[in-house]
Amino acid sequence: RGGAKRRGREICGVWFDVFRDGPFAFFRGDLYVRGTSAFVRPTMPPRVTMAGSSLSQASILDRTGILNTPHEDTKLEFAHGESGATMLARLGFALPLLCTATLLSFVLYWGALLFPPFAVFFICAFISYGWFKGILYSFSALFIGIPLSHLYKTADWKQLANDNKKKSPLLERTLGVSEVDGKALGMAHPNSESMKVDYDTIDGMSKGKLKMDAPMWTSKFDNEEKKTLTDKFNDLTHVVIVPTYREPLNVLRKTLNTLVAQTCAKEKVIVVVATEKSDKEAVSKVETLIEEYSKNLLGLFYTVHEKSSSAETDGKSSNVAWCVRCVQHTVLEKWNYVPEQILVTVCDADTYFDEQFCDCLSYTHAQNMEPYNCMYQSAENEFPNVWMVPTLVRVKAVVDSINMLGMLSSKYAVPYPYVCYSQSLRTIMDVKGWDVDVVPDDFHHFIKCFFKKGGHFRLVPIFMLTGNNAQEHTNWFSAMRSRYRRAKRDAWGAIDLSYILSQWYQKRKILDKYHAFMLFVDVIEHHISWSSYFLTVMLGGMMSAWLNPELETYPFGIGIRAMALISFGPILFATWAYIVCDFYVRMFLVQDRKYFEANSAPLWWQISSQVQWMLMPLADFIFAAVAALDAQLHMAIWPKMSGYRVSKTVDRSNLEYKIAQRHIMPNGTWRNEPFFNDANINSNLGGSNVKSSSSSGLYHAIESDGSDARSERERNHGRGL
Repeated sequence: RGGAKRRGREICGVWFDVFRDGPFAFFRGDLYVRGTSAFVRPTMPPRVTMAGSSLSQASILDRTGILNTPHEDTKLEFAHGESGATMLARLGFALPLLCTATLLSFVLYWGALLFPPFAVFFICAFISYGWFKGILYSFSALFIGIPLSHLYKTADWKQLANDNKKKSPLLERTLGVSEVDGKALGMAHPNSESMKVDYDTIDGMSKGKLKMDAPMWTSKFDNEEKKTLTDKFNDLTHVVIVPTYREPLNVLRKTLNTLVAQTCAKEKVIVVVATEKSDKEAVSKVETLIEEYSKNLLGLFYTVHEKSSSAETDGKSSNVAWCVRCVQHTVLEKWNYVPEQILVTVCDADTYFDEQFCDCLSYTHAQNMEPYNCMYQSAENEFPNVWMVPTLVRVKAVVDSINMLGMLSSKYAVPYPYVCYSQSLRTIMDVKGWDVDVVPDDFHHFIKCFFKKGGHFRLVPIFMLTGNNAQEHTNWFSAMRSRYRRAKRDAWGAIDLSYILSQWYQKRKILDKYHAFMLFVDVIEHHISWSSYFLTVMLGGMMSAWLNPELETYPFGIGIRAMALISFGPILFATWAYIVCDFYVRMFLVQDRKYFEANSAPLWWQISSQVQWMLMPLADFIFAAVAALDAQLHMAIWPKMSGYRVSKTVDRSNLEYKIAQRHIMPNGTWRNEPFFNDANINSNLGGSNVKSSSSSGLYHAIESDGSDARSERERNHGRGL
């Protein structure tokens, strides 16, 4: 009862602050909040010398260029061996398809004939499991994730790190649990009155923490031990790896713009663009980026990956593996860093960061009692271009975005890294980097770290909203095809069931067996339900009743079809929670974020378009059931995803020009386009900001030098964008 009361007070307290002071300027206790005139910024303490001070004083030539020398202690890592998978592993690759086929055949055929009562129970329970997960994720996002995202967005992380009297918005239960008594370890450097945004029934701090020393390291720059929160925060440097393959230059510019906008960009952020040798235009694109952005970053480099083994798989994992090996050599041997000073973030080519992401990551890492047994995950979402994609893609993007926030928020969910994740270079060296013969880099790398660390590994959430574009294309069919390919790549993670079993057997003597078993159960539940849930909901009751009419009397004369419909009813509560979260995130959390066009459509269209939720079953069928079955069948027959294809990213600069050309009248004036009226679109196209105009109803350009091209267009009677 005490835990429930505490959770109620915390949830109500956070939301009271939101509605009392507004979503952009609110306080909780003594938490310092940015962007408000009601609070005077306190005097900053003396600035501590940054770890990369020697690098920042170097010339542009020393801080840019190609990295092509891997660390001498590193080598290619293979999940299934350089000679390829063994026969036993090949049998393991067919395990997902075998489990799915067994489940579906039971639900659709032999269960109704051999075990009628159990079939009714199983179908209803499996359907209920779906809405339970939907309610868990959506309500966790609504009541925990969104308030925490407000706090993370408005807190001044640099101020929190340099003034230990300020209260922290960190969710303490996410920073690890003691193996001694199972209680939260809490922060390594707790504040004077640490904010207890904690939803566990924890009575005091863990006794296990008393036996642990806060992590520290000795910098080679000043030969001083970094013990305090401020020292560690100011000593950390970020290496952001941006893998790219045939991405338009303007897409890379957007990502670089959000990295240059980081509050610590010039002092702490090193960007490494990881390219492929088969991309003939990659080097010229990177050289353009170096010319434009190198002065505003601590360093800007690139790597060129070339396959050196036939066992390597085309994709992000092998590219990142080579890039990290080169980075490891450069930062340790040439720049004289220690591994504990470096935080490595891997993202996509179209990732849009919050301006305080790096500072928030540094603060969380410095407060972590076990910083080398974890991976950090921000709240990934696909809101940046949500109104520019087909309806089926949009509704799936919204659900996936809210689910990610919910999984990071709930103590009962098991989140996995996705798209953009971070960890210490020390951890990467401990696990020997990324495997080069796998497709899902994020999911597989987490599992590899889990077994390398003996099962003592976790994911720490960063409640910063990080945007990625949903699959967009120049026409409806191409966008749908691109989204399907991405769904198949994600479903390819089921191949790691074989890897989990093999690692479990090899490390059975030193592994935490309980956590390993729960990992296996969660992975198989995730992938098997992915491929079978839709068919169970839509066909389970109908097929069972057709094969065995007696089931129309189970249970209590209600009938299996009626029971299946009743079991699915609570999904309506989850749907309403998804809708509320969707509107709230777009209107109050990302409305001022660069490159987020989440509110580009007028409000009346945003409201009326909610009929899109009626298409959710179809979207789930195409992008979940069919894509997962396709992937599982593929990996069972030929477990190598040959012909790896990245989802094509639309060059919006060309798209905007084509849209504009269609709306220029013969006399040079602009057609009015009601859909874009009152829009507020902020995007950067090749260094030029593009905004909408309510008077013209379409985009008008603002040149890179700040001059408004729309006035020039008006002077020339609308000739030219």
